[in-house]
Amino acid sequence: MKKTVHIIPVGHTKTTLTEGMRQYPFHKIILVLGKTAGPGEKKAEAVAAEIRGEFGKVAEIEEIHVELDDIYTAAIAIAKNIRAEEKQGSTVMVNASGSLRTIGISCYLACAVTGATLYVALPAYEKGVLTGIRQVQTVPPAPLKDAGREELLILKYLNKHGTLDSVDTLIQGLRGLEKTAQGFQKERARMSYHIKKLRKKGFIETGKDGKNLRTTLTPLGRLIAVGKS
Repeated sequence: MKKTVHIIPVGHTKTTLTEGMRQYPFHKIILVLGKTAGPGEKKAEAVAAEIRGEFGKVAEIEEIHVELDDIYTAAIAIAKNIRAEEKQGSTVMVNASGSLRTIGISCYLACAVTGATLYVALPAYEKGVLTGIRQVQTVPPAPLKDAGREELLILKYLNKHGTLDSVDTLIQGLRGLEKTAQGFQKERARMSYHIKKLRKKGFIETGKDGKNLRTTLTPLGRLIAVGKS
């Protein structure tokens, strides 16, 4: 049977998180918490403990810790976990019902690049008191600017190897061509074209270093590299 994994950034209220999740199959829960301790995070840790106590005997539960104030870093961490679970054959859903605004944006970005389902449970109140949920809505993310096959190869290479000091280094790494090889200049022109497109899309940054063009990933480029892997 195919497993359904729910990735849940933990906020300060358990009800919307768990009641939203109950509307779907669940076999594994990945709780997302902050790396930095603080008054708000202590409350989230307490909610996470409640979730573990309630669901620990019926579902596998894991935790990951992210930088809650860094939207792209958190999105990359969530996207990595989505891809890891999908590679094991699981269906992944992301529950943004109780998350802080910044981590909610991170969830949206991670789902946009991976195609995972994002959903939120809308709370129900009676006389100002939370009583449950009214409904659960899936949120179709608007597609981000995509990278073509060749462009994605460049992004993945940069994500693995870090900043490159020149286009020649990129060609040697990706294609295994030395400067003296036949066809190198043609490949250089083609690679420069792709780099220009990636820069316009905001996936990479470039800078002159003497005669060379230094190339590095932007946070968005790294997210695309991780989410499309």
